[in-house]
Amino acid sequence: MVCVLAVGAVAVRAHDGGAPARWTDQRTEQVGPWRVAREAFAVDDRRTGGPRVLLPNSAGCFTGFGAGGLSGGYWFASGACTTIGVVEPAGAGDDAVLAVGSEYEGAYLAVTGHHVLGNRHGTPEDWRQVAGIAPGAGPGPGDGGGPVPLTIAGPGYVAVGQRDGRAVAWLSTDGKSWRTVVLPPPPGATETHVTAVAEAPAAPLVAIGTSTGPNATSQVTAWVSTDDGRSWRPHPVPGLDGAPQVRVLLNDGRRFFALGGTSGDVRAPALVLTSTDGRTWQRDDTAATAGVRMIRAATSLPGGEMLAVAGSGEGRNTGDNRECASAWLVTRPSGEWTREDLGCAGVPTVVAGLASGPIVAVHGTTLFLRQPHLAPPPEQSVW
Repeated sequence: MVCVLAVGAVAVRAHDGGAPARWTDQRTEQVGPWRVAREAFAVDDRRTGGPRVLLPNSAGCFTGFGAGGLSGGYWFASGACTTIGVVEPAGAGDDAVLAVGSEYEGAYLAVTGHHVLGNRHGTPEDWRQVAGIAPGAGPGPGDGGGPVPLTIAGPGYVAVGQRDGRAVAWLSTDGKSWRTVVLPPPPGATETHVTAVAEAPAAPLVAIGTSTGPNATSQVTAWVSTDDGRSWRPHPVPGLDGAPQVRVLLNDGRRFFALGGTSGDVRAPALVLTSTDGRTWQRDDTAATAGVRMIRAATSLPGGEMLAVAGSGEGRNTGDNRECASAWLVTRPSGEWTREDLGCAGVPTVVAGLASGPIVAVHGTTLFLRQPHLAPPPEQSVW
């Protein structure tokens, strides 16, 4: 099963395919075990363009989905993840890609603002429109929703988001037709928001977000479904002061991890919650004690490890005033958080671990690449 998180992006007209662009030595730097490549993704507008979702692809590297500037963006990386081509998905129109899930006829299913696109063989040119989305008929901006995470559960797909101040889920068995299920609020809640969804083998489907009471106080709330999203039960997480936020939900095969910050301030300490069933959650302060700030993105790695990214609380005035970032590797069984510097090219908004070993992360058009073992690059490398 595959779980992917995506955040709706401002769209752009992406470049029209053609020869893939290569990174050059002038755009890369080595920061510890990480290679940092600025302008790695061809876009029409650097302010709004770049991948928002990363998935492993058939070339053994990754595919990026998001916005090129004013329309949907699609990037296909190959080789040592150093050659990146860009193609505008057919049928996407002027909509950014909001969410992506694997397994549609063996390849990808992508949700844009007004369309659902299928990709049969995993190649950039092979997209086709599966369904149109009318306002109120499925996941997309027409529903008044924000983030639209998408996961595969049971016989089909489950996407979550907001509609009219309520957390909702959209269900589909084929990507063509969708039905809406409202996630019930906890007692006394006047508004609910959901930001992430995840499932795992032999575990329930879990969504997580916040619920707000009449006095405007918010609390982290999890919703659990044992029937592939058809019905849900809320489970508020007690004992969290302030205004905690959860941005990421993962399952490492043993536990769910809800990751975010203790408040809306990106400089606030990290918030880490764990659960084996999605109903009862425990707070783990190991990350905050290690100095981790609000976690912006994270991914599970082969072997049960986890990698999270956060701002370091520092900045560098380089003309674009980019924020400095840190990657945190969490090893098992110790649960120790080990910091790696990512430089000052911005804080990645998405990160993914590839089956072949590398870890990739993206901030805008900047790509961060960590190979499993450092070694001098071969002479023919584009680095």
